[in-house]
Amino acid sequence: MPPVIGAIAWLAVTIALRLSAIESLFLWAPLVVVPLGLDLIPRSGWLDRAIRLAQPHAALLAAISFAVDPGRTAAVLAAPWALVCFSMAVWASIRFFRRRRWDYVETLVDAALGLIAVGGWGFVMSRAGMKPAGFGEPIVLLTAVHFHYTAFVAPLLVAMAGRKAGPRRPILFSGAAVVIGTPMLAAGFTLHIPALKMVAVLLIAAGLAVFAWELTRLAVDEPVARTRALLGIAAFSIFWGMVLAGLYSFGEFRQRVLVEIPAMAWSHGILNALGFATCGLLGARAWRQR
Repeated sequence: MPPVIGAIAWLAVTIALRLSAIESLFLWAPLVVVPLGLDLIPRSGWLDRAIRLAQPHAALLAAISFAVDPGRTAAVLAAPWALVCFSMAVWASIRFFRRRRWDYVETLVDAALGLIAVGGWGFVMSRAGMKPAGFGEPIVLLTAVHFHYTAFVAPLLVAMAGRKAGPRRPILFSGAAVVIGTPMLAAGFTLHIPALKMVAVLLIAAGLAVFAWELTRLAVDEPVARTRALLGIAAFSIFWGMVLAGLYSFGEFRQRVLVEIPAMAWSHGILNALGFATCGLLGARAWRQR
């Protein structure tokens, strides 16, 4: 699905179904962000073709799932999107083992394709009304949101920056921090270990803060004004999004509410979805088209 059509579909569904901020943030991913991300990955093999063919249909079914209350019907409508995400993880494994050599950039792409599977399953659990490990909404849907943005987009964008500028040490650190910190954060939530969650958030935030600086350097050297603006917005959004994430996590660790979840959705969420993910991927696509 072309991202422009996905954006129009997102706007129509958001208005028609009066989606909440968190629901609309999630839906932006299958309709706009994932197609932009897939467009950056070279085409290869029958599974890749099947994923790209199924993606727009599964994304539309995911949107329709919000038209019914959480339960069996909503979960069935959400399941095709989860299947697309699981297929992306299988594709990542095929890519990784076929290379038979270590390639930092391509391994980050594999990590992005693999981690999004957790987001697909989280979406199904959310639409089914499940409460895994005792967590209810909005935490379950926020988990799906996290694995579609931080876990999918961040490694992919770091990989594209590494392909553009070379695997400099800051870029190496950024990619490793996100890929390692994301499952650590999930484990901290699942096992109810606040210290582990705090360490994971700090690791991810540090990695993305370093990446924001690297992205700023790339933006300064960028000759095309439109691409320079997109990369600058992405860098700004990453930095301030991580500041908000750090404040929220620190407050949770100290058992004090510093930023409410609705406020996080409207601030951190929008910075992540529009500024970081969308503008960053559009900037990276401009690199690829040269």
